Amino acid sequence: MLLLCALFCGLARPEGLVAVFVAFSDESDSGSTSGKFLVSGYVAKRDEWPWFCRAWRERVLDGPPRIPYLHMREIMNPEWREGQAIDFNSADERVAEACRVLWGCGFITPVVSVISKDDLREVVSKHFMGRGRKRLPNGFQDPDYFCFMAFTVYALAKVWREYGGDHKVHFVVSRKEVVTDHIREFHDAMQRLLTPPFREMLGDLIPGDMALRLPLQSADVLSWHLQRKFSERRMTNQERLHQGRLAKLIKEKTTPWEWNKTDLDSLAAKAAARFPEKKRGPRLKINAV
Repeated sequence: MLLLCALFCGLARPEGLVAVFVAFSDESDSGSTSGKFLVSGYVAKRDEWPWFCRAWRERVLDGPPRIPYLHMREIMNPEWREGQAIDFNSADERVAEACRVLWGCGFITPVVSVISKDDLREVVSKHFMGRGRKRLPNGFQDPDYFCFMAFTVYALAKVWREYGGDHKVHFVVSRKEVVTDHIREFHDAMQRLLTPPFREMLGDLIPGDMALRLPLQSADVLSWHLQRKFSERRMTNQERLHQGRLAKLIKEKTTPWEWNKTDLDSLAAKAAARFPEKKRGPRLKINAV
C-alpha cells in the first residue's frame, strides 16, 4: 500500500523518504548584490506524505479542467493558462485551494531559511578570498549551493527539535536547481560540515521532477509567496491577497529563519576550514555572489 501511494504522489523511494524540500533562490533583484536568498519547503514523516499527495491531486490538479501540475510562474502566465484552457479566476482559485490544502495538513512543517546577499558576499570574501584562496570548493561559487547548505542545517535542527534525533532526513530538490549540479559532492560536504546528532540524521539529496513529485509543487507555492514578501513589493490589493495566503502557508508555528551575520560567519568559517583548496576546480568569482 505504501509503495502504491508513493508511486501515486511521485515519491520513488518510500522506504527512506522522510522529508521533501525544494531549493529556491530569490531572483527578484536580478543583477543586484542586495536583497535576499531564500530556500523553503516542507518536512513530514514519510508515511504522511501520501495523504497530502492525494488531497493535492484531487483538490488542486484534477479540476475541471485538469492541469498537469501547479507551478506558480506558469499558472500566473496567460499563455500557459490559455494552453490549459483555464481562465484567470479559475487559476487563482487553484492557488487558493493549494493554500487551503497546505493549511489543513497539520502533519507537515514549513521550513524557511533566508540569507542576506550582502552578508553572504561579505562572509565568503572574508573566509575564502581573505585567506588567499584562488578557487572555491566545488559548488561554493554558486550562492544557491551555500544557501541550500544553510537551509539543510536549519531543517535538520528543526526536525531534531520537534521529532528527536533518531530519524534520517532525505532532501528532494527540483532538478533545475544549481545545487543538483553538485549532487555527488553534497553528501560528503555536509558530512564534513555537520556535527552529531545532525551528521547521523543527514540522508540523501534526491533530484526530482516537479511535475511528478507533488510535494515539490507545494514548496514552489510557498517559495513564490515568500519571494514576493522579501522583495518588498508595493502593497496593492493583490499583494495583500498573496500575503494573506502566505500566512496559511507558513502557519502559526513557523517563523522564517533569517540568518544573522554572526551565525552566517560561523558557518562560512567552518566550511572554509573543512574544505581545503584544491589545485583544480572552478575559479573564484566573487561577483557571482
